[in-house]
Amino acid sequence: MKINISLISDLKKLTYNTKEGANYGNFLTNFLSAQLQPKFDNGFSTRDLFWYQQFYRTFPIANALCSQFSWTHYRLLLNVDNQYKREYHTAETVNKQVVI
Repeated sequence: MKINISLISDLKKLTYNTKEGANYGNFLTNFLSAQLQPKFDNGFSTRDLFWYQQFYRTFPIANALCSQFSWTHYRLLLNVDNQYKREYHTAETVNKQVVI
């Protein structure tokens, strides 16, 4: 599946520190969702796209991802705000081979 990289790049560059940035981000995410949902059905709701965006901001280096983690693992880790706590939970999950 190929998604327009410039749209993803725009989502990456968004800043939510301003009202204008948040409004643009919401607009772009809603627009992208409206374009993708009719073509692919599941996985591209506005909420899903916000999760993907948060994932991309939290784990920007693809090589640092754990191949044994599922999307459920990552969604749980995205809820941990503190980077050090997130790294601790990641290491514990790998060491104990937690399955979700």
